[in-house]
Amino acid sequence: MVDFGASKVATGTALARTGTVIGSVGYVAPEQSIGKAVFASDIYSLGVTCIHLLTGIHPFDLFDVNQGVWVWRQGLKNPVRDRVAKILDKMLVNATNQRYQSVAEILQDLQSQTPVAKVKPAKPASPPASAPIKSQPNPPHYGKGLDKELADLKSEFLQQSTSKSTPQKSTPPPKGSANTQKTQSQIERELEDIKSQFLGE
Repeated sequence: MVDFGASKVATGTALARTGTVIGSVGYVAPEQSIGKAVFASDIYSLGVTCIHLLTGIHPFDLFDVNQGVWVWRQGLKNPVRDRVAKILDKMLVNATNQRYQSVAEILQDLQSQTPVAKVKPAKPASPPASAPIKSQPNPPHYGKGLDKELADLKSEFLQQSTSKSTPQKSTPPPKGSANTQKTQSQIERELEDIKSQFLGE
């Protein structure tokens, strides 16, 4: 991370010279201030920039020179999560071997701390309410009334058949005419057929 404002005062000869330091005081990593910058030096400067943005206070006033530690948490306008604060502290460590060595390491720690939104399991869809099944009306029950009518009809037929079977002096039926008298079993069979047709059996 380079302070581009510093490039205005740097000469071409100075930029080409080994050990040249470019940066703003307060943002420059300790190793960079003595001309031994490494990649982690930019991470240090990024950390300083972050605490400046969070507090609105210049880095000079966020570092306790007596104890040699950053006291940036005291100047926060709004609190930050403790885990995020620890990440910033690790970015600001003076010893380069204890500091983050790459941005990927920072992202890994940030992502592992990001709360994952819990998705509530969807409620199983209730089956659509089916239309109530209409009960089929019971077929009309004719029962005893029908049986009585058939029994009356049967007795009437039998009486007629009996009266026809008594010998009477009558003219014999002409030759070739069919015998119209029915036996009792024929009458019962026909009545059963009528009953079956009526009941739909």
